[in-house]
Amino acid sequence: MKYQLSIMCLVWGLVSSCEAQPAKEKGMFSYPNFEQQVLAFTPEQRAGVTEKSYYYAEMILDEVKSATKGEPENFNMADYMNLLSAFLTLNEPQAHIDIAMKKLLDAEGHCKYLNAFERTMEENEKYAPVREKWRSALAACQDADAPIEAFDIEAYATDNGLDKALVALMRRIEIADQRYRLSQVEGNREKQRALDQENQQRIDSLYVAHGAYIGRSMVGQKYEAVMWAVIQHSDAAMMGRYLPVVHQAYLNKEIGQGPFKMLIDRYYGLTEGYQVFGTQSGFGFELADEVVKQSIVRRYNLD
Repeated sequence: MKYQLSIMCLVWGLVSSCEAQPAKEKGMFSYPNFEQQVLAFTPEQRAGVTEKSYYYAEMILDEVKSATKGEPENFNMADYMNLLSAFLTLNEPQAHIDIAMKKLLDAEGHCKYLNAFERTMEENEKYAPVREKWRSALAACQDADAPIEAFDIEAYATDNGLDKALVALMRRIEIADQRYRLSQVEGNREKQRALDQENQQRIDSLYVAHGAYIGRSMVGQKYEAVMWAVIQHSDAAMMGRYLPVVHQAYLNKEIGQGPFKMLIDRYYGLTEGYQVFGTQSGFGFELADEVVKQSIVRRYNLD
């Protein structure tokens, strides 16, 4: 059947039709149709891949399919990072790994992930096939001392019917949250920690003032994840205080499911030693078993 399909593609010139075939039928991924092919992908257990590793990769793939609701347009940076990890774990062909890596690098905000997982990439031999590309891409990320990108706060607030002062404050918090986070310059990690502490105090004050998560309805989609980012970069105590708040924000569609799952993984990793959805592979957290995972999914009304 596969042979006949290939002949038909060549004879009839059905390039787009053939490209859209699921990866499990063609055996190869393509950049333009990567998302559709991932959704149809059933991995094989290749030589050298243990049962535990295969189960882990399968879990990641299932999580991506669940998080994106089976829709190619819903794929984001976190999904591409998870797919890269899964492909490396499965010992997929280098061509597949390269496409997953390119998808990650083409995703908006990829520098955050490159920096967050840098130590994992350097220390875990699984990442050897992408190490040089990772290093080059990280080096190309915006320097911490580069000018901040201009943005018309007033127009954004007016167009979306938002409070200009609140939007401007969230932008300042976002800039501070990322100011030195990607920097490898000596002393900048300490500067970032100081900014993080200031941001945490601002978020506490905003929560007291508004009594709710500062999300989509107050600051629009562009800044809906700023409060989450500050919480995500805090400690377990602050995460624990705000986990119910972010949960309610997720239920109210003030923030997406992806960030909320990342907060769950970080919090449970720090407090229980395990993560549930596999989003925090750079911290050494074990994966929860299926019973625990389903319990968490039900507790937080997740897909």
